Amino acid sequence: MGYGPVEELEVYRMAERATDRIYELLRSWPPFDKNTVGEQLVRAADSIGANIAEGYGRFHFGDHLRFFYFARGSLFEAKYWLRRAERRSLLDKEVCENAARYLDTMRQKLNALIRDRRNRREGGSKTSTDMLAENPVSYAVVPIEKLEDDEWLDNFWYSLDETTATDEPF
Repeated sequence: MGYGPVEELEVYRMAERATDRIYELLRSWPPFDKNTVGEQLVRAADSIGANIAEGYGRFHFGDHLRFFYFARGSLFEAKYWLRRAERRSLLDKEVCENAARYLDTMRQKLNALIRDRRNRREGGSKTSTDMLAENPVSYAVVPIEKLEDDEWLDNFWYSLDETTATDEPF
């Protein structure tokens, strides 16, 4: 794409952190749960970052957007499997709520990336509201003071051992 390494995208780094955390949370699940809900959740989470990377590496804007849309679909799929894990008492409600907020922040950043690429493709002729692909929905917005600094994630980190701090996203 010519914009620098994909690893510089905040949404890509967030996807990596999320999928690593999800993987760690599922390691101790019983085999049946791990092989059903767990496998689907890990695949959906892995697919977010993988599709961002693949779209970023494509030459044409249409390909960028198509894979970014795939990533957004995988993000919604991951949220679905998180809800299933909570309903089936595989993950605590607090973990699922924190993960859902984290994924919502990722969705906002991914939508911004999609708008940016679409705007570049169309020569900047449309405003960001004209380009928003989803219908207006009321979302919980997480205040982010420092986009470059991971300190804002402190509110979402969750530790299985509450006596120690972790650098996990939820």
